[in-house]
Amino acid sequence: MSKLNEQFDEFLSNIEPDEEARKYAQEAHKPIREHLEEDEEFGEFFEGSFLYGSYARHTAVDEIKDIDIVVLTNFDPNNLDHSPKKVLKKLKKALNKYYEDADSTEYQRKSIKVKDPLPDYPDVYMTLDIIPAIELDGEDSPLLVPDIETDTWVKSHPRAHMEYTRKLNDEDHCSGNFVPLVKMMKHWWNYNKSKKNAKPKGFWLEVLTGNIVNYSEDTFVDYFISTLENILERYKNYEGYISVPELDDPGLANEIIKTSMTIEEFRSFMDTVKISLDKAKEARDEEDSIKSSKKWNKIFGEEFPIIEEVDEKSEKGTLVLGNTDHAKSLIWPYSSQ
Repeated sequence: MSKLNEQFDEFLSNIEPDEEARKYAQEAHKPIREHLEEDEEFGEFFEGSFLYGSYARHTAVDEIKDIDIVVLTNFDPNNLDHSPKKVLKKLKKALNKYYEDADSTEYQRKSIKVKDPLPDYPDVYMTLDIIPAIELDGEDSPLLVPDIETDTWVKSHPRAHMEYTRKLNDEDHCSGNFVPLVKMMKHWWNYNKSKKNAKPKGFWLEVLTGNIVNYSEDTFVDYFISTLENILERYKNYEGYISVPELDDPGLANEIIKTSMTIEEFRSFMDTVKISLDKAKEARDEEDSIKSSKKWNKIFGEEFPIIEEVDEKSEKGTLVLGNTDHAKSLIWPYSSQ
């Protein structure tokens, strides 16, 4: 099993976001925050900001495509002049002063999207989702974020979401292995889903993984297989479901994670879980290390290393990575034990 553990270590390293892209992400959001704070109109409402999303939770994989920024404000949700539509309009106006080209920004349901935050780096494509928010009762409290479709302020708790992932990853739970497991699950789904934008999205999958992870596993092989097993057991009658099952929001009591996933997308996800579970068990039980690595490669794609050559005397193989364009390093520690 030690050779297989080594392969999974290589795989996890290989799906890490590029270090240079992470630096670009930092470069993209810092001047935006400074601009909003100093803007003569929006600046009077600016209270602070922080990063959110998978990038901030350290669960991003592969290319960093978008960065979420929560902008804390002192808007009054009871003031008609501070309705979500009007606040997003103010935010867009302030951002357009920075980017000058109005086509660089666009409205989304809860944010303003900046489509090209790094014009000086044409080879790096990412977007910024900038979400205005109102603190309800201090730093540890939920936030109000806009919903432009209903023109109402709704509760969200992004800081609690980040704390949820951090706690699951700590030594008392997964010994630093939860974040790598989430990365593994996200990459697996991105590689295997039937359509490019098919749901579930990353955070839904992250919370589901947190709900069913088996803390007693010793290797990433076992973590992955037991996670698929537990998902299948939890939703074993999924073919008869008429609606998508709900997941409790880890940041808000008595609330669920909102998703636009359709029942057809959920069934497709579960079909993929079932198929991948059978393939993973077969790959795990394969005694020939070369054949085993090729079977895992079919589950995870070219990022999983294939053993091409084996020295029978030393019993060492050559790991050939599917993507070696750049060096990568894990943000959070993990252990293959």
